[in-house]
Amino acid sequence: MKAAHKLTQAQVDRIAGRSEGGLFLDIEPVDPPPQDRINATAHEALDQWLKGTAVTGRTAKPSTPSSTSDAHDTPSTRQFDRIVESQPLPQLPTGLRHRTTAQPRLTLNDLRHEVKDAADCYRVTVDRYSDLAEQAVSGANAKLNGAAELVGPFVDMIRMDPALPLLLIDLEGDREDYLFAHGVNAALLSMTVANSLGYERHDVMDVGIGALFQDIGMLRVPAEIRFAPRTITRDERLVIERHPISSVDILERASALSQTALLVAYQAHERNDRSGYPRGRHERSIHPLARVVNVADTYAALTCTRPHRRAVSPYEAVTTLLHEASDGRLDREVVRSFLDCICLFPIGSYVELSDGMIARVLRNNGSAHTQPVVVPLNADGSETDVEVDLKRLTGLHVVRAMNHHNPIIGDDPKRPTGPSQPPNASAA
Repeated sequence: MKAAHKLTQAQVDRIAGRSEGGLFLDIEPVDPPPQDRINATAHEALDQWLKGTAVTGRTAKPSTPSSTSDAHDTPSTRQFDRIVESQPLPQLPTGLRHRTTAQPRLTLNDLRHEVKDAADCYRVTVDRYSDLAEQAVSGANAKLNGAAELVGPFVDMIRMDPALPLLLIDLEGDREDYLFAHGVNAALLSMTVANSLGYERHDVMDVGIGALFQDIGMLRVPAEIRFAPRTITRDERLVIERHPISSVDILERASALSQTALLVAYQAHERNDRSGYPRGRHERSIHPLARVVNVADTYAALTCTRPHRRAVSPYEAVTTLLHEASDGRLDREVVRSFLDCICLFPIGSYVELSDGMIARVLRNNGSAHTQPVVVPLNADGSETDVEVDLKRLTGLHVVRAMNHHNPIIGDDPKRPTGPSQPPNASAA
């Protein structure tokens, strides 16, 4: 068995930077204002922004057509573009604040029990999304208005235990339908981060719906481009970069989603430094919930095998996010929140400890990004019935980050994700 990576503190410091407020990009912690004030301010600004009115009450003047507009635009994309191009950028809502209350945690045995039903829910959601998406693209009467029913159960899981949905994420997926599993993965990650930032349930639902359907427009991209086992050409890249517009078009025709969910789906591939698509927007012109999806979508894409490349390990994906944030492409605050939720050694992945034991990461530990809660493995690869909090133990730490496959027994794609039962117990 060979570990994928060896972690040193010097490497982490080079990637993330050192600060008194915690290990991450020299960002100081923010003391959040009262939660009700956060939500009232964010929703007032959002409502006025979508209506084309600045927070100061001044009506925005219609802008000239965007130089990036094209014949594929929809009524919603044209409206979003006019609003974004005419509003004073600092007045776009932010809403990025951390929860101050402790997150609920199930016991290990209860978590194992919940994973079984949750894994079934995950698979059903992928199948339903696949069916609905193909109906919508074909022009059939797809009832995407029930999108809330697809993501609603996952919000309940997050409120039950934030680790639960993260243990469901299928990092391997099926190469032929990766689009649908990827949408569910991105939704789970986005909702978990939005919940940790203090957003209310309906906002968490909106970011989940937007993340879920962000790539539905890819179904209009020719299969020879989508499944090309090679680096695509510049012209093919331009075709792919129009898919967010197609996504909004499909969603407008087949559903009555909220404007926020549509905008999130539209801006899911923008980047803070204008390197994203379809409009190359700057940070302050990207909705904060779309910035959450930017990060979640990047992580989910990196950790999933695609026709033209292999997946990277969860640890490699997180370090990539850190570099992207440091270079200004991803929102630093969102990446920090993502790291707080999923840990530097992502939940569900495997690590080697300083005593030589192999363990699976079970939970994050807030800003202690290198000290997760883990479950050690037995010699046969099964999990023990013990949670080890590396933040509370001195002398025990992670020395190597591994993949999401069990390094002792390998990986069975039919095996439910999540923490396994202890020896001689029924499988979760």
